[in-house]
Amino acid sequence: MKIGFLAILAGLALGMTGCVNTVTDQKTAGVYLSRDKVEGRYKFPLNTVFEASRKALQSLGQVTRESTLLESTNQVRALEGKVRDTDVWIRIEAVDTQVTAVIVQARSTWIGSNVPVAHEVEKQVALELAR
Repeated sequence: MKIGFLAILAGLALGMTGCVNTVTDQKTAGVYLSRDKVEGRYKFPLNTVFEASRKALQSLGQVTRESTLLESTNQVRALEGKVRDTDVWIRIEAVDTQVTAVIVQARSTWIGSNVPVAHEVEKQVALELAR
């Protein structure tokens, strides 16, 4: 009886693990149970928003990777980092010549989505742009 119960629990645990797509077009371990992204649009050029995003991520945590995504038709830059033990991915994409979109995704190791951290990072980007 105990072995059967443990086998069922082990099967459920394996079934719950999976991969989640990030905004930087990569995959990370986890299960998508709720929203984990926040988006903001700004009337600034892409490079200005990218620098503000880097400063925002550095002020709240650390930047672990910077990249340019070439699969897209639009100009797209990306940042990855950590804020209070939460993995953060930021996608900076030129919507048109005057508008740039910032999508911030935050996921904790065990909890899954962490929308408050994503919102805090996105808000910090806006504050950096206002300076």
